[in-house]
Amino acid sequence: MRSFTGTVTLVRFYLKRDRYRLAIWILGIAIAVAGMAWSYPESFPTQPEIESRVSMIRDNPAGTAMTGPGHALDTVTPDNYGPMIVNDIGSFTAIAVALMSIFIVIRHTRKEEETGRSELVRSAIVGPHASTAAAVIVAALANLLLAIFIALGMVVQGHPGIGSLAFGLALAMIGLVFASIAAAAAQITQNAGGATAIGGITLAIAFALRALGDVQESALSWLSPIGWSQAIRPYAEEQWWPVLIPIATSLVAVWTAFMLGTRRDVGAGMIAAKPGPANAGPRMGTSFGLNLRLQRGSLIGWTIGVLIGGLYIGLMASEAESVFADMEIYHEYITIEGATLTDGLLTTFIMWITIVSLGYAIGAANRLRSEENAGHAENVLATSVSRLRYATSILLNSIVGSLVVVSAGGIGLGLVRMSDTGNTSELFRMLGAAVAHLPAIWLLVGITIALIGFVPRALALVWAFVAYIVMVEMFGPLLGLPDWTYEGSPFRHTPQLPAGDVSLLAIGIITVIALGLMIVGILGFRRRDLYA
Repeated sequence: MRSFTGTVTLVRFYLKRDRYRLAIWILGIAIAVAGMAWSYPESFPTQPEIESRVSMIRDNPAGTAMTGPGHALDTVTPDNYGPMIVNDIGSFTAIAVALMSIFIVIRHTRKEEETGRSELVRSAIVGPHASTAAAVIVAALANLLLAIFIALGMVVQGHPGIGSLAFGLALAMIGLVFASIAAAAAQITQNAGGATAIGGITLAIAFALRALGDVQESALSWLSPIGWSQAIRPYAEEQWWPVLIPIATSLVAVWTAFMLGTRRDVGAGMIAAKPGPANAGPRMGTSFGLNLRLQRGSLIGWTIGVLIGGLYIGLMASEAESVFADMEIYHEYITIEGATLTDGLLTTFIMWITIVSLGYAIGAANRLRSEENAGHAENVLATSVSRLRYATSILLNSIVGSLVVVSAGGIGLGLVRMSDTGNTSELFRMLGAAVAHLPAIWLLVGITIALIGFVPRALALVWAFVAYIVMVEMFGPLLGLPDWTYEGSPFRHTPQLPAGDVSLLAIGIITVIALGLMIVGILGFRRRDLYA
C-alpha cells in the first residue's frame, strides 16, 4: 500500500483546487438535463404529438443513431415522459459526462507531469500511484454527485424515483469508465493533448458502435460504454446487472494504468516521442510554422470530426420535409420567416456546427497561455522572437484553423445537399452559410486573447460564456427561454443563412470588436510578466 501513500491528501487537494471547475461541470450538466426534461410536457402535450416524435426516432435510422434504441417508447404518455427523455437526451448527456471525466483525470495526471509539478509532489512522501488514484477518485465522486443531482431533478418533476436513480446511475457509470480510460491514456503519451485525444477518440468510437448497433439492432451496442448505460433501461423496467460491466471495465483500466505507471519514468510515456529531423525545414524556422506544426494533430482531428458531422447533418436534413412537417413544436424551433422548413433546419444545424467549432478555436488561442505555463514560451522568447511576433503567430493559427474547421463542416453538409438536389451551387451555399458565423467565433478568440493579456487566471470565463451560448442556441427554444436571453450570444447577430439575409453591417461590427480585443490582448501580453 506504500504505492498509494498520500492519496487521501491529494484527493482533498484536487477537490479544493477544482471546486469551482467541478461545480460548473456538475451543476451545468444537471441543470441542463432538468431543464430539458421540464420542457417535454409543454413541447409534447398530447398523445398525437408524442407519437409523431416517437415515429421520427423509430422510423428514421439517422434519428436512432443520434439518440438511442428507444426502450419502452411505446409506453410514453402525457403522464409518463421518462422513456422519451432518456432516449432523447441520454446519449448527448453521456458525451458531456465522459468529457468531464476525461478532463478531470488528464488535468491531475498527465498535465501535472507535463508541467513538472508532479515531480515536485513525488519528491515528498507520496506513492507512485497516488496521483492517478486520487484523480480517478475525484472523477468518481464528481460523477456520483452528478448522478444524485440528476436523479433529484427528475424526481422533483414527478418522475418515478427508481427510474430517476437508474438514469443518474447510468450516466455516472459512463463517467467512471472514461475516467479510468483517461487514467490509462495518461500513461501512454508524453503530453496532455495526446492523452485527451486518446480519450476523445475512444468516446467517438463508443458513440459510433452504439449508433451502429442500435440502427442494425445488433450486438455492437454491447461493445460501447454508452450502450451499457442504455441497457440499464431507466423508466423502462430497469435492469441493474449491466452496472457490473462498466465497474469491471473501470477496474481493469485503472489496474492497467497502475501497471503502465510502474514501467515508465516520471514525465515520460509508454510511447516515446519520435526524434525530429536533424535539420528543420524553412517553415519550422518561423514562429508561425512552429505553432502550426504543434497544432497540426488537433487541426486535422477537428477538421475530420466536423466534416463527418456536416455529412451526418446533411443526411438528417434530407428528410426534413417528411419528418418534421407534422410536428408543430419543431416548426417553432427551426422555422424562420420567409424560408422553407428545410432551410430553417439547415440554418439551425449550421449554427450548431459553428458552435462546436468553438472548441478548436478557443483551444488554439489558449495555447498562448498553456505554452507559457509549460515553460515553452520562455524558451522561444529567449531567442530573437519578440512577444508580438510569438503571440501573433498563435493568434493567426487560431484564426486560420477555425476557418478550415468551419469550412469542413459546410463542405460536408454541402456535398450531401449537392448529391440530393443535383445542384452544384448547394455546396457553395452551405459553405457560405457556415463561414458567415466566423466573426462570432473570432469574437470568442478575441475575448480569450484579451483575458490572457491581462487576467489569464480568469480564462474560465470564456468557457462559461461558451456554456451560455450552447444553452441558449441549442436548448433555448425547447426550454422556452425569453427573447432577451438570446441577445448576448454573438451567433444571434451573425447572418442566419441559408434561411436569413446577409447583414454586412453586423458582420463588420462583430469583426471590428473581435480584432480590437485581439490587439488589446496582444498588447497586454507584451507588457505583463510571464507566469503572472
